[in-house]
Amino acid sequence: MKVDIPGLIEQGEFDALTEYAGSVDPGSTIVEFGCYLGRSTSAILKGTNPIKDAKIFVFDAFSIRGNDPFAQTMVGHVQKLGLTELIYRDKKGFLHWEKVFDHLIQSHSNKNLVWEKCDCSEATWQGDHEIAMIHLDAPKDYYELRPILLRFFGALKNGSIIVFQDFFYHWSASVILAVALMEKKRFIEFEKSFASSLHVRVIKNFSLQDLVDLDLDFNKSDIFDELDEILKTLDSNREKFDRYEKFRSRIELAYLAEAVSSRNGDKAAIKLHNMLVNQSFMDNPQVILDFLELFRKNFSIK
Repeated sequence: MKVDIPGLIEQGEFDALTEYAGSVDPGSTIVEFGCYLGRSTSAILKGTNPIKDAKIFVFDAFSIRGNDPFAQTMVGHVQKLGLTELIYRDKKGFLHWEKVFDHLIQSHSNKNLVWEKCDCSEATWQGDHEIAMIHLDAPKDYYELRPILLRFFGALKNGSIIVFQDFFYHWSASVILAVALMEKKRFIEFEKSFASSLHVRVIKNFSLQDLVDLDLDFNKSDIFDELDEILKTLDSNREKFDRYEKFRSRIELAYLAEAVSSRNGDKAAIKLHNMLVNQSFMDNPQVILDFLELFRKNFSIK
């Protein structure tokens, strides 16, 4: 019997992963970075189940510091499943849950699934075939995304889908910048969003030189100008995005977090003033909670 795997994605995000995974051609390859307990993986497996010879590769560290606040969330999810005996703690105090993932995913059609326990920034692509879909949940900033970009994006086929799970996220300013640059250079186009997830379609193949140039452009770009530009682009395509007014404010908070963490008080003050004038917090309790989280963590996720 299939187990309903707990996780942090909404039902709409789950259904979208299933739909897009189910649209790949026979023999296609899908790669996932960051699967947590396997809810998103099960969505991908559900979509690819009827597709002949579809292959899914999953990379995740499957570990967290025992004193990290999210560790309590993970343990709580696993306790509800009655699988706490599959969690173990190492000598450095890290909790590991790959045995939980393996146990849960076995109840799904996973004969073509290969998973690897590693930091996603250390993952390497050994395949000699193109990738039809990438689901990115683990990278929370550009410096975590960069190794994946350089090692995997060159294998993406034209027309493939990339899912940026935490695009509309108040800690994701540098990831938003990377996506903005890819869209500006017409490597990708926006498809749709589901909650915080942005789905984009590859419309031009990435060569290694393209990826190196993107990396150089990232390092010399003005992140605040680019965030302003991406907001204008998103505004002009708002019909594509789920609950856009709610999630748009997350990008404004990402701008604010970046300004404060880089000690650019003027830009931070202007952005906060504009958010208040434009009533970005009005009838949007989640944005208020996100704003308070920024304060609690001194505007730095590190």
